[in-house]
Amino acid sequence: MRRFFLRLFGLFVLLSGIAALAALALGWAHPAIRLCWWALIFFLFITALTGWMGLRALHQSARGFVTSVSLMVTAKLLGSALFVALYAWLTKPQSPMFIIPFFILYIFFTVFEIRELIIAQKRVDSAAAHKS
Repeated sequence: MRRFFLRLFGLFVLLSGIAALAALALGWAHPAIRLCWWALIFFLFITALTGWMGLRALHQSARGFVTSVSLMVTAKLLGSALFVALYAWLTKPQSPMFIIPFFILYIFFTVFEIRELIIAQKRVDSAAAHKS
């Protein structure tokens, strides 16, 4: 589990660096950049929570793991939609282009989470096979 959180933090730092470079190019007050910073923090916490739940469920039972992952995907999708709606309502951006960086971050963090859960599942399966 520690490996998951270290890699998650590494992804967060990498994407924060890319966002800082984009902010230098576009300006720190650009609506897409402002959303990007909030989205990075949102995805760091939501991915940490869902990853922790998924890894915990993986070690309990296969059926519980599938249920947990389904619940996590739904919660992350609904949380993301709520996050974007709240941001749009509070800031009233002039262009819908503000959403593009958010979905790029959504894809990065989701792919990361799925990849890490698959790797963890293979480790658990491998350990179980060696015990047999």
